[in-house]
Formats: sequence, C-alpha cells, structure tokens
Amino acid sequence: MNAKGSLHYAVADVIEHIGRRLQSLAYSADLNPAQWTLLRFLARSNPSARTPSGFSRFHLTTKNAATQTVSALRRKNLIRSASHPHDQRAKLLELTPDGLRALQDDPMNELVSALERLPDDDLHHLARITSALAHDLYLAANRRSGEPSKGRKESDGTNTGD
Repeated sequence: MNAKGSLHYAVADVIEHIGRRLQSLAYSADLNPAQWTLLRFLARSNPSARTPSGFSRFHLTTKNAATQTVSALRRKNLIRSASHPHDQRAKLLELTPDGLRALQDDPMNELVSALERLPDDDLHHLARITSALAHDLYLAANRRSGEPSKGRKESDGTNTGD
C-alpha cells in the first residue's frame, strides 16, 4: 500500500470513529439512535414527508423498524399522529412539545458545536466532501443490493433524481 492509500484508510478510520462516537452519544435521555434520528427528521423534513414510510426511506430501514421507532416515541409522548390531508390511509407524524424540548438536548448538538468552531472555508469544504462521500456510498449500496441508482439522497429524505 502506498502513502496515499494509507492516508485513505486513515481518513476512513476517523470517519468510522466519528460515526461510532455519535452512535454511542445517541444512547441518552432514554432514547436510542433511531429515535433521535426520527425526532430530527420530523423537525427538519418537508411536512408531506413526515410519515412512517417517509422516515423508513430516509433512515434506510424497513417499514417495520420505522413503525417500531414511531410507536416507541408515541408511547414517550414525543410525537403524535395526525390525519394526512390528501390520503386518509396515511398518517402524518409531528413533534409534541415534549419532543421539541427533547431536541434541545440532542446528542447531535455535540457534533454541531464542533462544526461551529471550524473556520467557514473549512466548513464549506467539509460540506462538499461529505456530500460527495454520502453520494458515493449511496451508489455503492445500490450496486451491492442490485438496485438501480435513483440519484443523490438529500439530508431531508428527498431525492435529486440525478
């Protein structure tokens, strides 16, 4: 392995370590990482995407796993369901006041604080790099699963279609 290849693995190790650290932090306030992800999804996504199946697509999980996450947060009174205005079979999910309060202690805030300390140029560069990495990994996952590429996934669960 050459020096450049070694650097690739070193950077990949750091990224993996950051992911593991975030996962570890996300076991807090009687919530697990998937539950925190659902709270953030509801706070940031387009209102029409705030359904169990919308979360399942965003979180890259099964509908059954998404439904279990939704049920757990309902029991904790952090989210509630409302009728979908255009499809009575679908339920829209929304944060309760307790859910909004919980997000004030979101473990992801630790990463956000670290990012806020970066100079603007570095942050913009990092945003471009991480978007490219996420796109490449999305395509790799599709290749591995045999699914055709449908474009780049955006952070709000939408698809660019490119």
